[in-house]
Amino acid sequence: MINTNRLYDAVEKNSRYGFYELSQKYRKQMKEFYSDEYYQDEHALYKHTEYDELDMVQKRNYYATKLYVLEKWGGYTERSYSFLDVGAGEGYALAFFDNKEWKVAGIDFSSYGIREHNPSMLQYLYQGDFYEKIDEFVEKGVSFDFINADYVLEHLPEPETFFEKIKTVAHKGTVVCVTVPNDFSLMQQLAFDMGKIDDAFWVTRETSEHFSYFSIETLCALGYEAGFNKLVALSDWPIDFFLLHDGTNYIRNSSLGHDCHVACARLENALYADSMERTVDLFIALAKAGIGREISVYFKL
Repeated sequence: MINTNRLYDAVEKNSRYGFYELSQKYRKQMKEFYSDEYYQDEHALYKHTEYDELDMVQKRNYYATKLYVLEKWGGYTERSYSFLDVGAGEGYALAFFDNKEWKVAGIDFSSYGIREHNPSMLQYLYQGDFYEKIDEFVEKGVSFDFINADYVLEHLPEPETFFEKIKTVAHKGTVVCVTVPNDFSLMQQLAFDMGKIDDAFWVTRETSEHFSYFSIETLCALGYEAGFNKLVALSDWPIDFFLLHDGTNYIRNSSLGHDCHVACARLENALYADSMERTVDLFIALAKAGIGREISVYFKL
């Protein structure tokens, strides 16, 4: 019988919501890490390189999908709305919706990503602690029509508080999109069972970058507790498929990672070019099956 301990030896299951949490012995103080180090060194998803056209098309498709979902499931029309990007990163979401003539604002510990990639969006950045900046919006009586949080929740030591805090700057029609890695997924478990990976490589034991690890069900449990309802959930193209073949296993051979990414990006872009509607339907189906490297859940009060 396969020993699964190596998948779970650094995490504990949250007793209330069911998501996995990094064990206390691996946890570190992260505020200084994110403001001073994360965007400047090789921990970051945002590297110092410029994106090529393939990546930029993929990014535009990514944010166009958000707008499509807002219009189809959120009841949004073509008028201007207010947008808050929690964890604004490189500022691409701000730039996309600013280009649609929305009123935009972003929160992030660091301005580095925006300065490097979208410096014109610096004027919309509120730099500092997420919770403190939300409180400042509350004091000003500000609320938002669309609140986005891409790859934020997994970094929060207490993700249970996220939706309650967001609720203070939401109104009855606000849509909230939360995107997180799809960790301890069906594909990852299968790769482990097949002997293609040796442990949970996605668990950040050394840096404690990720405190929490979610499925759609556990992410929704947090939203439901705060009074949000799920509109729809999407996944993305499952790059994890490559782990199942020795010739494309990017964990066994890290030099394959870029080519695997390029293959996924080209396929995603081709799907979007053919039909946004069918591509979204595909990603909804993948999400329902628990397959894909990321999870995007759209909530509404």
